[in-house]
Amino acid sequence: MAMNMNVLNLSNDYLDRLNENHNREDVIQEYLENIGDPYYMDNLQHLCEWGGYPDENLDPEYSIDEVSRQNDLCNAVVSVYFDEKVPSGGCEDIFHKQHCVGKIVMSVDLLSGDIKWSKFK
Repeated sequence: MAMNMNVLNLSNDYLDRLNENHNREDVIQEYLENIGDPYYMDNLQHLCEWGGYPDENLDPEYSIDEVSRQNDLCNAVVSVYFDEKVPSGGCEDIFHKQHCVGKIVMSVDLLSGDIKWSKFK
């Protein structure tokens, strides 16, 4: 099941390094750590379990669980750790935080650099 996420394209530097067989885990980890705030917030929403949304004030942490290559596609299973901001119920301005852990699959087309995200099954 594909998630409705913004489409990203891997920059040439990251794409070249993936194609040159650099340590793919390191390349993907570096990319995720530098992805930028506006992007990841929307893409972590589906991992929230308490009816809230990802805390925009804290950067998520990523751990690469597995990377594989099939022809011109590089797939990474990624564990994501972040805080979910959950409304308290009584007041719209008061929130509490719940720690969330989830898995996503990041698929990179090694020819075009297009990135697709999907839920880990």
